[in-house]
Amino acid sequence: MNYLIYLLFFVVYVSNYLFQTAGIAFKGFAILPETISLVVGIYILLYFALYRKIKLRPSYFYFYVAFAVHVLIGVIGNQVQPLAVLNGLRVYFKFVPFYFLPLIYDIEEESLKRHITMMLAIALLQCPLAVYQRMVEYAHTFSGDRVAGTLTAAPVLTLFLVCTISVLIGFYIKKRISLKTFAILVFVSFLPTAINETKATVILLPLAVLIPSIFGVKKGARIKVVATVIPAMILMVVGFHFLYKIIYERNYDVVEFYTKGKVTEYLYKGKEAEQVVGGIESEVGRLDSILYAYTENSEDLFRLIWGVGIGNAAVSFSKKFQGKYTDEYIRLGGQKTGLSVAIWEIGLFGIFHIVWFLFLVFFDAMKLRDQKDLPGSIALGWLGVIAVFAAAMPYQNLITKNELMYPFFYISGLIAAKRYSVEKTMPETSEPWGIGVPVSRTNEPQRG
Repeated sequence: MNYLIYLLFFVVYVSNYLFQTAGIAFKGFAILPETISLVVGIYILLYFALYRKIKLRPSYFYFYVAFAVHVLIGVIGNQVQPLAVLNGLRVYFKFVPFYFLPLIYDIEEESLKRHITMMLAIALLQCPLAVYQRMVEYAHTFSGDRVAGTLTAAPVLTLFLVCTISVLIGFYIKKRISLKTFAILVFVSFLPTAINETKATVILLPLAVLIPSIFGVKKGARIKVVATVIPAMILMVVGFHFLYKIIYERNYDVVEFYTKGKVTEYLYKGKEAEQVVGGIESEVGRLDSILYAYTENSEDLFRLIWGVGIGNAAVSFSKKFQGKYTDEYIRLGGQKTGLSVAIWEIGLFGIFHIVWFLFLVFFDAMKLRDQKDLPGSIALGWLGVIAVFAAAMPYQNLITKNELMYPFFYISGLIAAKRYSVEKTMPETSEPWGIGVPVSRTNEPQRG
């Protein structure tokens, strides 16, 4: 099973870039992550059917049942065509097998350490590649949007590296890495975010730094950590400002962007929905896309609450898999942000479910943040990751970003499983929460 995790990371983070660099058009690449998810999903079902063991707390069980019912109501109520539903299931649920994997399969700490090491290596790889892209490959372009490392877009690279910094802060606070190592790793992780023109960095980075620092430090050690982490954050934000000003010479810098109304012009274009032609990137701002989603679907209370149904607006590689609202969704920039996507396809009640899930993961991480082991260190950093994901909802359409969602679901599942194990020590032949027939652990295979 570990090999499948390594393969997934390689496919998601490296192989696409290698294919593009080599000029190889591999049409099957788009479904490789889903294929791996399918294999893991089948494994999970067979494993559970054999051993009837799952480290799932009732709160998650209630969430998944409630969300499944919500999705079903949206699909039936909107009479979404079957192929569009299939596309919707692919978009929304392809990450779920990797969430459930740690719940049924014990990930040993040594294996987890190797997984985290591989993720860190991928993060560090982005720095030299991003520098090369900015200074050599795309030196002739004025924009930094193409500085994405091996990932699909500059904002995705920024989110990935900001989350990496949050986990590194958790490791530093838990004394798993030295101050020198921490400083080097944070600098290498930060630099690409400072040269790829992602202005949201100045909002996301403080969240990634402050949340684990606030929740992870006891009073006795607070002064020492604050004296290290907070200055590091200030240096990064100031460094971002000056690098942005030097590399991207414009009529304004980042400070002016946020203080002189330019951010409003960037996010909100102010056109009426009927006036939007579509197909022009600058025609619809992020705030516009959210407002359009709300106003268009508020015409029907059912659509506003439950959305138009998963897959009924989403874009697909084939028109056969697209739904009734896809054209309108594209025209009004529905794919620009996570909030606009959610309002379109799963409605306001769907956003409630997203917040519900984030709270469940956050409270799991809070429970584990004092643990001395590796999952405890990850959990502390994960508090910042959750905050970054929540803040990014009006900024990016996260559900389509494999580079972010696969590790998020995998680590969140691992944290949920670890909390279950910490809080409830089961007898050898007992069941987690009353599913199936008791099976002795002596019959289970070795994990690793």
